[in-house]
Amino acid sequence: MKFSEYSEKAASTQLEQSKSLEYLALGLCGEVVEFLQSDPENLKYEAGDIVWYVDRYADAIGCNLEQIIYPHETKQFPQGERSFCSKAPIQQKRATSIKSTSDSIIHSVGELAELTKKYIRDGSLKTTEAKKCLFEIYTNLVSFLSERSVTIEEVAQLNINKLISRKNRGVIQGSGDHR
Repeated sequence: MKFSEYSEKAASTQLEQSKSLEYLALGLCGEVVEFLQSDPENLKYEAGDIVWYVDRYADAIGCNLEQIIYPHETKQFPQGERSFCSKAPIQQKRATSIKSTSDSIIHSVGELAELTKKYIRDGSLKTTEAKKCLFEIYTNLVSFLSERSVTIEEVAQLNINKLISRKNRGVIQGSGDHR
């Protein structure tokens, strides 16, 4: 699935009240907790929710998931043509005490929450830093899944299937997996 296709379908499932940066940052924090506490059976579904929030946050700051992951267009891959791939760009490790991929996800989500808090307080968002956080969340999620033999392609497709099904049944609002 192309990033552009995912983003278009994800946008079609987004409710108006869930478009603010505040909502998206809080939602992402909650989904990361659910993801890290999930059993192997639900891991893919919870990971899909993280992808949705990263994609929607990117949209809210005026870009898209593809631009976060691959910020430079090439002749081989013009914008809008790249697909989800478990061989996403690997970020350079920073000098830090963070030891695990899950800790890296938590750290990046925390940084994004902090940027969003400052946006609420100051009225402006440090967009470059927010994009970096989104990139780190995504690439660490890909790594975490890969360590468990799960592909991001599968996660994205399952997420869209779930959300489109909920939308078609009129149960996109609410909570819980059994809607």
